[in-house]
Amino acid sequence: DGDNLKIKVEAADNVGANLMYTAFVRQFGGNCCKSFSAAEDAQIGKLDNENYTVIPPSGTFRDLKGKLDFIFGKLGSRILQLLPIHPVPTVYGRMGRFGSPFAVLDYFAVDPALAEFDECATPLEQFGELVDSVHARKGRIFLDIPVNHTGWASRLQTENPEWFVRNPADNRIESPGAWGVVWADLCKLDY
Repeated sequence: DGDNLKIKVEAADNVGANLMYTAFVRQFGGNCCKSFSAAEDAQIGKLDNENYTVIPPSGTFRDLKGKLDFIFGKLGSRILQLLPIHPVPTVYGRMGRFGSPFAVLDYFAVDPALAEFDECATPLEQFGELVDSVHARKGRIFLDIPVNHTGWASRLQTENPEWFVRNPADNRIESPGAWGVVWADLCKLDY
């Protein structure tokens, strides 16, 4: 008896043997490990110098779906965690060739680069196919959703600029960071 007594009841699936596989959808597919020839690298460099951006084809939800038997069968995972799957900046404020998956532009959309062109299935429907395939294997799917910041020119930033932390001295929108690094492609939300 007393205030310090707590009884917690959880389903067995929630408390043990939950091996998690973390996947970055872009890395699944034919181009994930492709190396370019010296001539291709030179051509890409030339285009980069002319202010064009060469973004190689990305892995897709369906590419990852094709690996689920390995992830849930051979590896024995019970949870598939996806790094952010939302659209990211591809013009300004882009970090790296693809853009940071953590620079979310719209929390209610999936990045169309993560889907195949299919006149019968939208990118969101193809994401749904992946979710259904995970559940068919009795697995769970977790989404990494970075909720303390967005990417530059995000839907939230354009519709509600007052929701962002600003430097009082110059009204600049602040970027978060860690380990002595400022992530300049991100805009810090003001909670």
